[in-house]
Amino acid sequence: MAEDDFRERAVLLRKGNQYEDMTEGRVFEHHWGRTLSAGDNAAFTTQTLSFCPLYFNEPYAQSLGHPTIVVNPLLVFNT
Repeated sequence: MAEDDFRERAVLLRKGNQYEDMTEGRVFEHHWGRTLSAGDNAAFTTQTLSFCPLYFNEPYAQSLGHPTIVVNPLLVFNT
């Protein structure tokens, strides 16, 4: 009985942003951020089974014109 009473009194609090809340040009102020290291990139790339050599093979990345390995874009997106 007490559990039913709790559910009746519960209030849904919205958290986060929905697609409909977004407007073009909206700016989000963030804290100072985080620097991703080569170790972060290697760990994330192997843990997510991303087999693209661009993210972990430096000679391969350099052969394509990059100065070093490329950070996995999914890691950047998720950070």
